[in-house]
Amino acid sequence: MNSIAFQEYANQFDFLIAYSKSSYWYGNKIDLNIIGILADECTLIRYTKNEKGILPFIESVQINTSSFNSLLNQLTKSGFWNLSLDSLNQTCINDDCFVITDGVGYRFEIITKDAFRVVSSYMPEAYLKQFPSMTQRKTFIDCRNIFNKFLKNNL
Repeated sequence: MNSIAFQEYANQFDFLIAYSKSSYWYGNKIDLNIIGILADECTLIRYTKNEKGILPFIESVQINTSSFNSLLNQLTKSGFWNLSLDSLNQTCINDDCFVITDGVGYRFEIITKDAFRVVSSYMPEAYLKQFPSMTQRKTFIDCRNIFNKFLKNNL
């Protein structure tokens, strides 16, 4: 499994949610945001690395657990936990296909002591514009924006 969040942090928390984005143009750059909870302690970790072989920069801050619970409630209300990986990455409806080969993908990893789940979508805005009936992408975009707002307010 090629997951820094899983390899480096899964055994440190009871629950964690990691968020990253990737693109061919980012090259080897890693910008990973992890929120982990252990007992009543909630930690926000920013893991960045620019080149292979170079040690990562890791920034860690304690955050308010009720603030994190509020984030989880917002994600729940928005339908995040019900998103389907297949629906989020569908590129055709019937015989109408649309393919983008040069864009940005967004990825969430949800890790508990006994489960690992990935929720990701490649170029969700572009595909939503092409296929407005793909409502799961709209939900993904909304949840991504909620998560990014939380990061901005807590980093």
